[in-house]
Amino acid sequence: MHRFAFVDDQLVARDFSSGDVVRKAGVRDFLLTPYAGRVLYSNPDTGKVQVQWPWGAEIETASELVKDVTDYVAPPSADQSYSTWEHSRYDNSPETVKADKKWRGSLASRILSRYEERTKPLWRAACEAWHCGMPEVETFVRMSSVFGPEHGEDAVRTTIANLYEHGRRLALYWKDQKRRYKVTQEEKSSGVIKCPRCKSPMKPRTYRQGRKILMCRTCGFCLHPRDLAA
Repeated sequence: MHRFAFVDDQLVARDFSSGDVVRKAGVRDFLLTPYAGRVLYSNPDTGKVQVQWPWGAEIETASELVKDVTDYVAPPSADQSYSTWEHSRYDNSPETVKADKKWRGSLASRILSRYEERTKPLWRAACEAWHCGMPEVETFVRMSSVFGPEHGEDAVRTTIANLYEHGRRLALYWKDQKRRYKVTQEEKSSGVIKCPRCKSPMKPRTYRQGRKILMCRTCGFCLHPRDLAA
């Protein structure tokens, strides 16, 4: 028996506004993209949302986007890009400001800044390949032929590995091919299951004639209790 779920993208598109920070879901199974984008325009009439990604603007289906409220990654402003390593500090205490100023004035910081500025095209291309569902090896082969002569294969390999490592780290959470989740010792002792996507606590929710599931209030990820493995 086949079951189908119909999503009203026109209704979902109403939840997005210009300037919202979003990630795309479902590109790698249930994983959210490790990069963020900013909503340029949402059209409820078509159910499509125009998003500014690091490599450029794309038209996305509203139901494939998830709002990012963590403030962890700074998305690009409209028609601009952002540095890959600059996860800005949000603590404005005197100690933090002093340490940050000292670091930015160091030789290592200047070298790293120049390197990151020079390799931004690699990061954008790697993000676009991830977005299109391209495997890691194929991404390396294609990017090395384009960027290898200028940046070197080591820079291409490192950029791709850092991006795709996001998926490998989360994939270790699976227990087997049936996508059962292995409960950690910390979750057993605390009695609180954490979301595999964003690590927020998952709460019980009732659906379909009293059946129970676990749902993350932050990103909307759902998990059936029978998919938990001790």
